Amino acid sequence: MLRQNVWAAERGEREAESPAVAAAAWSASHAAAAAFLHPKASPHQVKHIVGAAAHAARAEELAAGDDPRVAAETLEWARRHAPAAVGAVLGRLPAAPSGDGRVGEFIRDLDAALRA
Repeated sequence: MLRQNVWAAERGEREAESPAVAAAAWSASHAAAAAFLHPKASPHQVKHIVGAAAHAARAEELAAGDDPRVAAETLEWARRHAPAAVGAVLGRLPAAPSGDGRVGEFIRDLDAALRA
C-alpha cells in the first residue's frame, strides 16, 4: 500500500498546476517512501529521511510568495520535532549530497542540524 501511495504522490507532482502544489506532492512522496530505506549507507538515503520535511518547507515557501522565513520556520519545526533516533540514523550515513536546488539546501541544512 505504501508503494502505491508513493506512485500516487509522484503522479500528483506531475499533474500539479502550481510549483507549491508540486512541492507538496513531492513531500507526500518522500514521506511514503521513507519506509523503504535500504541498508546501503549512501548520501541518497539522507534524502529519504529528511526529504519530506524539505519538500514541505519548499511548498510552504512557494505558497507564501517565496518567503524564506516561512521555510526556515518549517525546517526549525521539523528539527525540534524529530526524534533523537533520526539523528542517530543520519549519523551512520554520509552527509546529504550536493545539488537539487533550493530543496537540496533544505535537505543539507536539516541533515546538519539533526546531526548536531
